[in-house]
Amino acid sequence: MEITINPDELTIADVADIEDAVGRPIGELFTGKTDSPQGRALQALVWISMRRNDPSFTFEDAGKVKFTEINQDTSEDPTSGKPEKNG
Repeated sequence: MEITINPDELTIADVADIEDAVGRPIGELFTGKTDSPQGRALQALVWISMRRNDPSFTFEDAGKVKFTEINQDTSEDPTSGKPEKNG
């Protein structure tokens, strides 16, 4: 299984669900601060990404996913490693 997380595809409802799942505002997540629950935030992102194709996929299921199964879509040009330019 490979899971792709693309933050550009998040809806407002997705963001609200992530905030509910981790108990913090989205703006506080992935900030690099030591008190930021990054594990829970990643778990929530995996959950949101997977439930689009499988509504039965739970937050608890997301906690069982290995890092090697996650592919973060950063919209980079695969040949240069740099973000693609639009326009």
